[in-house]
Amino acid sequence: MTESDKKVFGYYSKEVVSQFNPLSRKEFDFLRSEYGMVGPEERELCIRFQSPGYNIEIGLAPRDGLVIMFSAKIGERYLHASLEALYTESCLGPAQDIKHSSKTTHSLIKSINANVQAMHKLLPKLEGDGTGQLFSDCHGR
Repeated sequence: MTESDKKVFGYYSKEVVSQFNPLSRKEFDFLRSEYGMVGPEERELCIRFQSPGYNIEIGLAPRDGLVIMFSAKIGERYLHASLEALYTESCLGPAQDIKHSSKTTHSLIKSINANVQAMHKLLPKLEGDGTGQLFSDCHGR
């Protein structure tokens, strides 16, 4: 176990740690069933889905809680952006729509559900021609 893993596992309760992957796998399965993404690839406290255009990594970070990151190769560059940045840059709603709290199983479930709703709004926007520009605008945020 790495030093980083010890921080994550020490920050969250055993219940949250044991429930994260099963809950995330179940609630984010729409990425596979509705959008044809491959996955989930699982690691401890992290799941990842892949598509030809972009990848999505869903995980828990100490103090940050539930974090969803998108990555895409646009031209010769690999760009990374958070769900929050892509969501707000796409004018889909305020940053407060994206929930991160995950200290308890109850707050984890609420955060997962809020993020699933946000992703349902965002993913159709990633099908269009402006995807490269959107990732460029949000890179690093």
